[in-house]
Amino acid sequence: MTGLNELVRRWEAVAAALERGAEDACSAAVRSWIEEWDRRFWDSDFSGFERIYSADFVGRNRIGLIGPPAVHGPQGFAKLREDMSEAASRFWFDVREVRLGGGEAFAGIGRFKARGRYTGLVLQAPMAVLWRVRDGMLVEATAYLNPRRALRELEAVAAGVTRA
Repeated sequence: MTGLNELVRRWEAVAAALERGAEDACSAAVRSWIEEWDRRFWDSDFSGFERIYSADFVGRNRIGLIGPPAVHGPQGFAKLREDMSEAASRFWFDVREVRLGGGEAFAGIGRFKARGRYTGLVLQAPMAVLWRVRDGMLVEATAYLNPRRALRELEAVAAGVTRA
């Protein structure tokens, strides 16, 4: 099954695993969801994003290598795709592990990979993304080059500590 329902179906598997607190199931579901997300992003197919990302979604880039510092709302991904095509022919997040933070936060840990648009060279770096969910939709995502920093933030979220 492909199309709109596939991306949403994969996100729903993530949400269900989060709700159960099943870290192993969540890891597999996040890898599957990110795989479909990546394909759609590079195909400029953002259908279904409005069913996964809340209207007030904010995506923060703490990587600093490429991309803007923030993406706003599900429509922000189309602009990100346009901007990214200037620097990279492709980038992806190879999720190797997922950690749950209790409640509605989780972090994916793995490697960021980007293929240069003109050189074809692949840049690799450690990466982690901290996601926050509200009412089954993503409201925030922050990408970090330092996975330990993301895990500290996840622990703070789980403890109810708000950081600026």
